Amino acid sequence: MNKWLVEACYFTSAGIVCFFIFPIYLKHYYQRLFKKYVNENLKERVGIVSSIIFKEDLFETTSENIGKAELNFSSFENIIEIADYFFITFKASGNLMIPKDKIENVENLRNKLKTIAEKQQIDFLSELDWKWK
Repeated sequence: MNKWLVEACYFTSAGIVCFFIFPIYLKHYYQRLFKKYVNENLKERVGIVSSIIFKEDLFETTSENIGKAELNFSSFENIIEIADYFFITFKASGNLMIPKDKIENVENLRNKLKTIAEKQQIDFLSELDWKWK
């Protein structure tokens, strides 16, 4: 009986420790996993210098060593703003990430994107306090 009680206390305490430690471990595991995935699979897309020109019903993007592309505003699914980035999600799949620290006039871009969202009747989500959980 005494041996059973020691084993029960051991496994109970180990379970409680794992209950609190595992979420912390899992957070770091997924961060490493996603960073590795991005570095391996999206390395050709990260760090590309591009310019974006907004026109009446579309925007034109020009990227060095890639070329030029035009996308209609009607292909936007939603626009998301967080503290450091704007994300434009497309209906067909994929998204465009615009870092705020590379923009000359962030307020002007925010107003332009809000106007586009209103005209296209899509969501403009502002989550300035968003953090990786």
